[in-house]
Amino acid sequence: MVIMLKDSNYWIKFMTSVIGIAITCFSASLFYKINMGADPYQVFAIAVHKQLGISYGQANMLLNGIIVVFILFTKRKYLNVSLFLSLCISGPLIDLYNAWIGTAIQPDLSIYLKLLIIAAGILLLAFGIYLYIAPRLGASPADSVGLMISEATKVPYKRIRIVTDTLYTVVGLLLGGSLGIVTVLAVMLTGPCIGWMQKWLGEHRFMKYVTV
Repeated sequence: MVIMLKDSNYWIKFMTSVIGIAITCFSASLFYKINMGADPYQVFAIAVHKQLGISYGQANMLLNGIIVVFILFTKRKYLNVSLFLSLCISGPLIDLYNAWIGTAIQPDLSIYLKLLIIAAGILLLAFGIYLYIAPRLGASPADSVGLMISEATKVPYKRIRIVTDTLYTVVGLLLGGSLGIVTVLAVMLTGPCIGWMQKWLGEHRFMKYVTV
């Protein structure tokens, strides 16, 4: 912590991660409201939300908390700023966004509006992930699971990501969750969109500053 506090741009990195997480939470709320699927981890979270009768945000906090406790007793080196940010703010933000969106977005919207919302949501999801990983303050609980498996098996993370996405989706389905077009598009497009943003936004002065 002493090292981080001496880093003159630490708090800018911190706030960049917060903003990134906030954006990913907003995209999760958009997907939840139109009810056409979600990214794999959120398929799991929505299933828990429905099974336990708790809010969508509370389900996220519960799953994140379980992962953090597991990491605490197994691989403490994965305890990081982004991990605890995700644990503390993702759930409340999702519930807050759901309340803000309210009746403005409903499952009975026209298919054209839904497709526009899905496209915007995928871009926001990718942009949010890009922002929270750029400062290099660690990974979220969901991503940390993949990183731990990758380290243990020596298999590249990009391959393990397919495994963890499949695992989250299957468990979510077993708990009563459902797939949708968002699930398929999130798996197919989020990674490439993040790569595109790294290529085009990575040269911006601000992004260079927070990645130092």
